Amino acid sequence: MSSSSSDFVQSKLEDLNVTQDELNSIGEALKKEEFRKLLCDYVQEIQNPENRKLYEEELTELEKQRGVDITFVTPNACFVVKTSTNGNVKTFINICSNDNIGVPLSTKQGSGLNWQVPYVLAPPRLDFDKKQEKCNVYDVVFHPDSIGKSEFVM
Repeated sequence: MSSSSSDFVQSKLEDLNVTQDELNSIGEALKKEEFRKLLCDYVQEIQNPENRKLYEEELTELEKQRGVDITFVTPNACFVVKTSTNGNVKTFINICSNDNIGVPLSTKQGSGLNWQVPYVLAPPRLDFDKKQEKCNVYDVVFHPDSIGKSEFVM
């Protein structure tokens, strides 16, 4: 593992606020075949669309009981903008769409238009590009109409 990869992993572990004892326990658990099998089963289970739908329904109901109305926003990929942060860290901005995001609205202002373009921005995350170099990733979700209107100016 390269120095930057190791720094990245260390940074992510610090973000998790995991103690050395907890990390050692996880390491020991991963050495056991039974634990690895259970972990793989769990990953397959949560990737199943039917199970995900059931999870979202159950969570929605639990939140409703607490008086909170939630909506899951599953982004549909549109395109990616490749740029950099501070001129030195590769950065990807994933432009996505979802019908649950508000539609873009415009009002006449003077001889032009004043646009309101609602969006949802997921927290930025660190990742690796194809060359295994550290990069920043942002996911931004707009209403499909916003994406459609942007195609006229691209």
